[in-house]
Amino acid sequence: RRRADVFDEEVENIAEIFRLQMRRHALMHRAKKIELEKLCEKYFAEGLKTSIFNCPEILTNSSSIFQGVEVPLYPFLGALRDKNNPATRKAVDDCLALLKPEHTIDEIMDYTNRFFNNPLIQSHMTYDKWPQHNSKGQMELLLNSSEHLISMHKDPKNLITFILSEEIFKATGKIMLHEGFKPRKPVLWLGHDVLSEQLTKM
Repeated sequence: RRRADVFDEEVENIAEIFRLQMRRHALMHRAKKIELEKLCEKYFAEGLKTSIFNCPEILTNSSSIFQGVEVPLYPFLGALRDKNNPATRKAVDDCLALLKPEHTIDEIMDYTNRFFNNPLIQSHMTYDKWPQHNSKGQMELLLNSSEHLISMHKDPKNLITFILSEEIFKATGKIMLHEGFKPRKPVLWLGHDVLSEQLTKM
């Protein structure tokens, strides 16, 4: 056999091992999360008030190195604008200051809505099938969308998603502290509407 063929086969074997390890990690993460939810529901029903929180992704020092993970943050801008509260209005104004003057919130909302409603993206958002493998087409669309949204900024290294992450972090922390003191439900989903509403009370 040619040395090149052997090398290609070894590379593919290593890639397959990596894919299996990633899949196992995702499945373990899902299993632990679902088990935590079940435990919370069980003990909550028995009188031990405890909660688990499902929170939006934010940018961190580790996640921000992966381009595209920031795309789901952009719709939070619309949730902040819709509250029309002094606290949320300041965050919106701070975001607008980072965009090129020809771009608007409506434009961002329209673009991200079309992204999430794209059949390719929808096919990877089936909860019962989670965690699903990424596909080449999905990642290409994600990266292209990320590039387009970044191009709307004055400075590609100073994105509105940094501001949005901070606002989500503040609201999430406030809710978790309050709910931790006197939980109302065993499992809570902290969506953009819930978090933007919390910010109006801070």
